[in-house]
Amino acid sequence: MDIYQTLDVYQASYLQHFGFQISMKENLRGRIVFSAPLTAELETALTEYPTAFVPAKQYADTIKELKRRMYSAKDNTEGERLGKDAKRE
Repeated sequence: MDIYQTLDVYQASYLQHFGFQISMKENLRGRIVFSAPLTAELETALTEYPTAFVPAKQYADTIKELKRRMYSAKDNTEGERLGKDAKRE
């Protein structure tokens, strides 16, 4: 199965808003990569993304939720690093 990946939190939020399951992981550079299974529906949503209508409040809430998950994932990773190193660089 093909996987779609992006670093764009706004595009990932758009996809999540429309019901796509967005996964995230930290790459080697410490950036969060958002991913989802690449389906025909996802490709259609990506094509519509530049001109799509999304209710502002709902989209903003989805962005906040995804950023909360993103920062939580980063905090957990940082906590794991601190646990191993026992000091902050």
